[in-house]
Amino acid sequence: MRGESLRACTLAVLVLQASIGVALAQSANPARGTPPPLVRSADVGDLEALAKFHARLAQFEADKTGKFAHLDVLQIGDSHTASDHFSGRLRDVLQTRFGNGGRGFLPPGAPHAWYKPYQVSVTQSAGWKTLSSNKATPDAASYGLAGSVARASDAADVITIDIRDGARLRAFEVGVLEQPGGGALEISADGEPVAIIGTAVDAFGQLNFRFGVPPQTRRIELKPFGDGPVDVTGHSLIGEGRGISLSNLGFIGAQVSIMSRWHWPAVHEQIADLDPALVILAFGTNEGHAPVANIEARYARQLEDRVIALKAAAPNASIVLVGTPDANRYPKFCLPQAPAIAPEAALDEVPATDAGHTPGYASSPAPSSPAAAAKSKSRSTEKKPPPPEPPADAICQPLDASERAGYDRMMSDKDRRLCRWHTLPAIPVVRAIQREVAARQGALFFDWFEMFQSECGADRWYRQGLAAKDRVHFTRQGYAIAADKLYARLMAGYRPPKR
Repeated sequence: MRGESLRACTLAVLVLQASIGVALAQSANPARGTPPPLVRSADVGDLEALAKFHARLAQFEADKTGKFAHLDVLQIGDSHTASDHFSGRLRDVLQTRFGNGGRGFLPPGAPHAWYKPYQVSVTQSAGWKTLSSNKATPDAASYGLAGSVARASDAADVITIDIRDGARLRAFEVGVLEQPGGGALEISADGEPVAIIGTAVDAFGQLNFRFGVPPQTRRIELKPFGDGPVDVTGHSLIGEGRGISLSNLGFIGAQVSIMSRWHWPAVHEQIADLDPALVILAFGTNEGHAPVANIEARYARQLEDRVIALKAAAPNASIVLVGTPDANRYPKFCLPQAPAIAPEAALDEVPATDAGHTPGYASSPAPSSPAAAAKSKSRSTEKKPPPPEPPADAICQPLDASERAGYDRMMSDKDRRLCRWHTLPAIPVVRAIQREVAARQGALFFDWFEMFQSECGADRWYRQGLAAKDRVHFTRQGYAIAADKLYARLMAGYRPPKR
């Protein structure tokens, strides 16, 4: 949401400029290392796919007027994006090279229990309800680019955004839903009022508002005024200095089909307003957990539709498709029998149509929502036994041809010949489709799997301290290795303007 002129509206906006004191917070960023060396050579296909990105980088670096002071990168994906370790490292090296243009667009509030974005800390009080499109049956709401909506009505409720990396701000932007009976939203910077937005109108709609804030601002708060429900669709932190912003929007357990549940006129407007120079689409791991037949039947069309929609919304951007990394499974039916747990203490399940994997084992139940977790904790203080895990000495061995061909039947039959770590058979199918779609649409294909060299690579990375024990997610160091590879690929062949 970067456009300098926001469309006119009839809602009342009161802007109160104030002198704000400084309240520095310690940064939670990983150590800022030197970016990987630039690669000066690139193949013709890469240069063509990245031509728009390279042209806008050169325009940005050559500008002396301040007209092109900010450049945006947008990344949308699954839990690899949601953790912000991959996108956070890429943001860090880009900003080290080109300057910090601010944190960019963020989803409203704290959309899930594991939300820990780099450079900022975001919390929301218990009265805020998160409505999500990341469900087989989404909550009733009009979803924009964030894929979620934060709703509250009590004046005691607050969303707090703490800026932690020392970057100075130029502006703050917030998106809201207009609705009959909607309430007002108060914005403050370091405790001083900045704006009050009214959202009550006769017809539903979405609007974005931008406010100047003191450069030294370290805390922004959003509070309902208490006169009706307020729906927030996202917010942006726009830096004072020249540089790049990288906005990451990730969804745990999601497939690219989640984007079809969004209101695309609003999404198109938000992306066009952001005007990114680069759009990174990073789904595929959850598709890789699906039966091969299902992927072959529908995935290519779903993925290509989203790429086409993104190209239409961001005509000045290069597109990158991040291929799925390796993901290894140890079937749940092979795990030691867990002790019985009372039904009321069981975790909420992610709907099967969306739950490719979770932060636990690939075949394990998803962690509960923050509200469900709190409710579960209040029911009993008894210590629960830890969930069963694969044996520590369990090996990883690729599937043979017969296992690959009969995999779905063997899983259904709980065939114990599969009782070992192995790469999911749909992973190479997903990668092949991603590569083909990228080629057809003129996008760059970044083959994350290639870094693992072969199947069972995630298991090898786990034993090297680079992957989580689920052999699906990675450690911060593992994500940083992948992000540095992508950065080098993005910069290959880029020619900065002569000084």
